[in-house]
Amino acid sequence: MAWMENAATVAASRLYGTYPTLKSVDMFKFRGPSSVGDRLVFKAIVNNTFQKSLEVGVRVEAYDCEEWTQGKARHINSAFLIYNASSDKAHTQTFPSVKYTSKDGQRRYLAAIVRKRIRLARKHILSSKEEGPLSVPWDKSNQVYLSYNNVAALTVLAGKHGWEVNSSQPKIRVYMNEELDTLSVQVEMHVRVSSLQAFFLLSDLSLRPSWDRHYSSCEEVQVVNEDDKLYHITCPAVNKDKPRDFVVLMSRRQPCKEGDSYIVALRSVTVASVPPDPDYTRSEVLCAGFLISDASSATCKVSYYNQVTSGVLPYIAGNLAGWSKSMEETASSCIEFLENVTDQKICAF
Repeated sequence: MAWMENAATVAASRLYGTYPTLKSVDMFKFRGPSSVGDRLVFKAIVNNTFQKSLEVGVRVEAYDCEEWTQGKARHINSAFLIYNASSDKAHTQTFPSVKYTSKDGQRRYLAAIVRKRIRLARKHILSSKEEGPLSVPWDKSNQVYLSYNNVAALTVLAGKHGWEVNSSQPKIRVYMNEELDTLSVQVEMHVRVSSLQAFFLLSDLSLRPSWDRHYSSCEEVQVVNEDDKLYHITCPAVNKDKPRDFVVLMSRRQPCKEGDSYIVALRSVTVASVPPDPDYTRSEVLCAGFLISDASSATCKVSYYNQVTSGVLPYIAGNLAGWSKSMEETASSCIEFLENVTDQKICAF
């Protein structure tokens, strides 16, 4: 095993320019024995890189004297070693991308993506834990602070480094960002409407059930002011669990200066007028929302962010594991809604 790690480290460091940090060993397999006197050949190759991590595949072959002269190897061991970028400030903290040049290289490249998704799902779905309470009590004494903090938290989330493309298709890209035990998702959409129009439509959460199948209903609980409202959201059941509900603060802000984005921020709050319902599992949103910016005079970029909590996880679990495209499908519905909404509905704002 130590020699396999040495071979993998050499392959990774040649690409990175310095020694990365070994994070984990995945799918280590003993396929057969080696005997005293065998010649061992260690083969290591970088299968794929993911900005902050890379995967190296290692294959160990054994030969006895006869097999060596005939060129017939015995495949005895294999493993995939995952490395993290160095924390040394003298070196870049992201890995350069790799390109495949053969069909076998393409196979290894795509297989590494699948294994990364499996590791992600295993960590955040199978090993997920319930957090402590995330909601903050809503009252008059802290309204200004919560509204400001709601917008600021979304801005900080959007500005994080290390967003990695999870899937890509025309007009839609899904990114993920993993920091220790925290997983965040970003869905980027390109829409043929003005950013102001998208801002008004997306900030009215009562319209969201018309395009987001994860929203069964969304009712306005309280109008705090023109830019801050409280909503009660119900969501359908997943995996035969009870349906879930959320009470959220929606805070929206228009740009202060040219180049700034429109912001629609969401976070959970506790409101006495909406107590937990025994027919629903009360769940929480820590930080979510939209950043909307101009792409041209008639188009805009809409980026949706969500810092995943245990209450949100069931609705994106299929995307993490790779057997569902629910986020892409929801994004497509959002684009269709924004581009086809009637002028009368826009004027209602």
